[in-house]
Amino acid sequence: MEANPRATDAMREFSNIRESDAEVGARRVLCKYGLTTPVPLSYVDLGDSKELKRFPWVKLSSWLQYLLSVGLLWRQLVGVPSVSTMRMVLQEFWNRYRVMDSQHAVFQLEQEGRVVLDSLIPYFSHSDEGRTFRDAPLWVLNVHGVIGRGTAEYLRSNKHRLPVHENAQGLNFIGNTWSTHLLIATMQKCVATPDALSKLLSEFAADAQSLLHDEITHGAQRFWFVHLSSKGDLPALAKLGKFTRTFGHAPRAARAKKPGRGVCYKCLAGQERDDKNHRAALPFEDVSQTPVWAPTIFLELPWEEKPSILEGLGLDDARAIDFFKSDFFHNVHLGIMKSFSSSAIVSLIEADPPLPCLEGLGSVEKKFERLSDMYKHFFAQKNRKPWISELSRDLVCWPMASVCPAAKWNKGMASTEIMLFIGWFAENFLLQSLDPMMKSIAPRLH
Repeated sequence: MEANPRATDAMREFSNIRESDAEVGARRVLCKYGLTTPVPLSYVDLGDSKELKRFPWVKLSSWLQYLLSVGLLWRQLVGVPSVSTMRMVLQEFWNRYRVMDSQHAVFQLEQEGRVVLDSLIPYFSHSDEGRTFRDAPLWVLNVHGVIGRGTAEYLRSNKHRLPVHENAQGLNFIGNTWSTHLLIATMQKCVATPDALSKLLSEFAADAQSLLHDEITHGAQRFWFVHLSSKGDLPALAKLGKFTRTFGHAPRAARAKKPGRGVCYKCLAGQERDDKNHRAALPFEDVSQTPVWAPTIFLELPWEEKPSILEGLGLDDARAIDFFKSDFFHNVHLGIMKSFSSSAIVSLIEADPPLPCLEGLGSVEKKFERLSDMYKHFFAQKNRKPWISELSRDLVCWPMASVCPAAKWNKGMASTEIMLFIGWFAENFLLQSLDPMMKSIAPRLH
């Protein structure tokens, strides 16, 4: 309050909340000043324990009814300012989707006259695991529209102003997730048993089924909603889909008593040879143009019991498997970009002959120090404080030349920032290089 002597009474009360009382205290102040959303809670019996007997959650249908009542449905789930614009955008979306998958169940519903495509809103569910204020593990389920306002670059380029038939249709990336996602449920790990999760997801699926088959009306307007996919990182998807094939099943020894069933829920990559059940070995390490596991994509279900979240969607086996989508940011920012950037840093350090800006430094540690100084200067020029404060051997997990670097950071933004630095470095020091390794880094960034 010293920094803001004109703070409102509400802000003063908010600042006085004790950290030990943060969750309850914050809600008390928000309710007092009318800053909560009047969406009703629902309750479901998930088990015998006190925490699960009357478990609170928010039905998606409750959210949608509220958004309709305040005239925000089309902006929240389609990223447009009006119903009329939404109808044009949805019709174009489904026209394009029909080209990709004309046999999807929604088109059968359209033929039967049970839905109208220009009023059928697609949405994704998203699950993830995080931490509470007190650092307890927390599982979260939320929903957001498939179509959104786009990205910052999309808006800067005025791509959203193109006519509907030329418009790429924006993704749901603008704004804080508190404002773009609809929270359905949270569950602490201590009560998030497989049975409790299954029951909750069954309730969610029943609500989703009703939204698809039983329209929501607002005056003379009618709307339907279809659960198009569920996304998350691989651990979250494995829990949601009850997968028997996940990255956690990668072989840890040359031989095992029980042959591995695979490491991918979409295919049989990583399946080990099993003569008893007539299964051939399909190494997941095969990343050739024609890998041996490619013909097995969508061939075999990755679960023994159908996931509750699929109930009522009417999907065949292939579409049911493909319903689960791995999160782009985890795969790219904490996957491909993380591996590329850490390997690129090591390649810059190991360049032979040394790069002119690193020449004469002798030891690897000295080269890391110089590269780190350049990294700090790069962000200082932008008046930005990067997530990673310095570049080092420890950061890229590279204790010796024989070890493959594996970046240490676990924040996706760190990958973006380091890639920005490598891009600047390549533009200034690598474009004229004759070293094949340096030339392989530079083109991929420009």
